[in-house]
Amino acid sequence: MQDEDRIVVPKIGTGASRLLDLNRATQAQLEALPGIGAVRAAAILADRTRTPFRSTDELLDRGLVSASVYAQVRDLVTVSAGER
Repeated sequence: MQDEDRIVVPKIGTGASRLLDLNRATQAQLEALPGIGAVRAAAILADRTRTPFRSTDELLDRGLVSASVYAQVRDLVTVSAGER
């Protein structure tokens, strides 16, 4: 864990929704996220090839999405523990 990492714990009875792992997502899976189209998805894939994500905040830090898009997707994405 790093400072400012988010942990999402679903309420009892609501069922756990699966979060999309930024280090393993396909182009199509990324495009299914709100505010992420083909161009942004391709940029995310290219950037993670160079350096895997250690935190979802890196979408902002690396300039891959705007703050408004990040606000829409931050509760839908994660980074696998094996990649940190």
